[in-house]
Amino acid sequence: MRWPPYQHVFFDCDSTLSRIEGIDVLAQSAGKQWRIEVLTNAAMDGDLELEAVYGKRLQAIRPTRAQVQLIHQAYKNAIVEDARAVLDALRALGHEIYIISGGLAQPVVEFGR
Repeated sequence: MRWPPYQHVFFDCDSTLSRIEGIDVLAQSAGKQWRIEVLTNAAMDGDLELEAVYGKRLQAIRPTRAQVQLIHQAYKNAIVEDARAVLDALRALGHEIYIISGGLAQPVVEFGR
């Protein structure tokens, strides 16, 4: 059996194309790692709705624009080895590449450029 052709390929930014989680960079820059870990674990354990956890984490951190900019640079510094080569190969084969994230859009958009 042959796999059906596909045009669109989606990659998660956090811990897939980049070795980091953007929310962890924010937490570290704000000194709130412990609080973010508690919220993340609560969501993973089913004690907090997954849809609500990101907003709660941002409320706990209250990031500045400068802190949000740190995420973009951190993504670039932690790009997964061979990620560019894989993306280039997929594009050469005619696939459209999309980078997605459950986090803040702007650092991901900048990372994808």
